[in-house]
Amino acid sequence: MLFNDVIQICQDLNLAGTSYAVVTIVKIDAHVPQEVGAKMIVTLDGLHAGTIGGGKIEAKGISLAVEQISVGSSSALMHRIDLNQDLGMVCGGVATLFIEYSNLASWTIAVYGAGHVGQALVNLLKTFSCQLVCVDAREEWLEKLPEHPRLNKILSSDMAVIPKTLPKDTYHVIATQGHVFDLVVLREVLKMGTAPYIGVIGSTVKARTIRATLMKEGFTEAETKLFYCPMGLPIGNNTPAEIAVSIAAQILEKRK
Repeated sequence: MLFNDVIQICQDLNLAGTSYAVVTIVKIDAHVPQEVGAKMIVTLDGLHAGTIGGGKIEAKGISLAVEQISVGSSSALMHRIDLNQDLGMVCGGVATLFIEYSNLASWTIAVYGAGHVGQALVNLLKTFSCQLVCVDAREEWLEKLPEHPRLNKILSSDMAVIPKTLPKDTYHVIATQGHVFDLVVLREVLKMGTAPYIGVIGSTVKARTIRATLMKEGFTEAETKLFYCPMGLPIGNNTPAEIAVSIAAQILEKRK
């Protein structure tokens, strides 16, 4: 597989939000079915493109790559495979595989509200390698958002049902058309207790009101401190574009 082909395929997978691994033969001893530099690209569905020689060695490489994608514990791992001892192949060579895992698009950001700030934020976040969800009850506002392979636009009059349908480690940005709707979503996200980031648009006065309401409803004081309001880093002015930059910067700062 040509180097330019590898780059293009990886770019396409990143754009589609698909996690993948690139498996490369970096060293061989004695006879191995492929040369040093042979590559294949693997997704959770198995071989996506390329080859490192077919047969048992390729099956082993695919298995190792799929495992690495599933666990997501390392960006790169090295594996020394003895074709005779490890795979029962008569050729008896040894191949060293270098597996690079890309999970750049495996994290999810949900934006509740497609208003002015939501529009600016989604247009900024679509340049990130992440999955995007934007939820609103107003179809005309959702239609203003760009079409993008990593953006899922959800029209819903009951936004409270959406958080539980998303990955547990989703980053939640709550900027709906009003305080009441913000609170409806926030309650559900807090109940889940798994979000690495929760932001609510508004002032410090709004934050005090929200926290007081949640306390009356039975949320603990610790739970009421799990979200940012105002959200975003203290940078820029009060225009939607610069608010979006401040929120995106805070999300990156808190990304695990």
